[in-house]
Amino acid sequence: MPGGTPARRSGPMPCRSAPRSRSRRSSRSPDVAEGRRAPSRRLSLDAGGDRDLRPRRPGLVPAGRPAGGRRPPPRPDPADGGGCGPCLPRRAAAQPDDPGPAGAGGRHRLLPLSLCARLRPCRGRRDRPMTSADWLHSLPVAHRGLHDKAAGVPENSRAAFAAAADAGYAMEMDIQVAADGVPMVFHDDTLDRMTPERGRVDSWRSGDLRGLQLAGTGETIPTLADVLKLVGGRVPLLIEVKAARGQSGPLEAATAALLDHYRGRFAIQSFDPRCVGWFRRHRPQVLRGQISMDYRMDDEEPLPQWQKWFLTHMLFNRLTRPHFVAYDIRALPHRAVARARAAGLPALTWTVRSPADRKRAAQHADNIIFEGFRP
Repeated sequence: MPGGTPARRSGPMPCRSAPRSRSRRSSRSPDVAEGRRAPSRRLSLDAGGDRDLRPRRPGLVPAGRPAGGRRPPPRPDPADGGGCGPCLPRRAAAQPDDPGPAGAGGRHRLLPLSLCARLRPCRGRRDRPMTSADWLHSLPVAHRGLHDKAAGVPENSRAAFAAAADAGYAMEMDIQVAADGVPMVFHDDTLDRMTPERGRVDSWRSGDLRGLQLAGTGETIPTLADVLKLVGGRVPLLIEVKAARGQSGPLEAATAALLDHYRGRFAIQSFDPRCVGWFRRHRPQVLRGQISMDYRMDDEEPLPQWQKWFLTHMLFNRLTRPHFVAYDIRALPHRAVARARAAGLPALTWTVRSPADRKRAAQHADNIIFEGFRP
């Protein structure tokens, strides 16, 4: 102010003797100096899921991705059953065919945790079955045929299958592989319970097995070809594929070769996810089902707890993509079955042995696999 004391400036006084720093200009990159923006160092994920550490410039789109920022859907892999969507690599999808040690009865094999951690859904039009699955809802299924021990009609026999066909029931059967690769209709891994002989089924040739009597009757062990010829498409067939010594592939291939020429309605099912996965890759149009149970109720299965948990909850279905499920009635209601039905999959339950079981099954499943009575 004029005539008064000059006002002091607030804040520190600038040092006029110090030269102005040119670090800001010298630190600029050549791109910025020429008027271009510096590349972004933001990390991204490419379509394969790996980190892309290369710098990305704004406005540039990685190869194979549309300008809108969304990833394009991956192409279907014909070797993976023709599925589309975020499918697993071939090496993961091929895992179920690898031979190895089996669990009790050759049902299961220890699957690596790395495979389980990569479970992803796979959806595609080529995964849809060529035949209708309506009969899975409407026709009760006779367990191992319409057998009656008191009447001299043993399970998995020609007489049992003929009786089921005459009564108009669909029929369930079990197949094992003989030593010469022929699919035999027989439930147990060994001959001890149903025949006078001893030993494993897969150690006998089919010609010798066909001569063995069942449960002391005049019936003998049939081949799958014998049953297909006997039924002749009159009623649907539900064929359970048994894993032979923990291996999958030979029995599935022999079964598929026979079914390729069969004109009747049929579906395959298995406890072993590898068997279901084989049909998904090699016969994706064939109706396939996953059988399961609460493995905590079965102390005879020498499986680790994590694998029992995976099988109980049918988590391998994300790999094998079954068209239906079949679950032990003793474990119903079960959230794995409820989840499958909510996803639109028919749910069968086994083994229903009384009208009381049938009433319970009607509340938690779509159809029954029965024996001991006629629904």
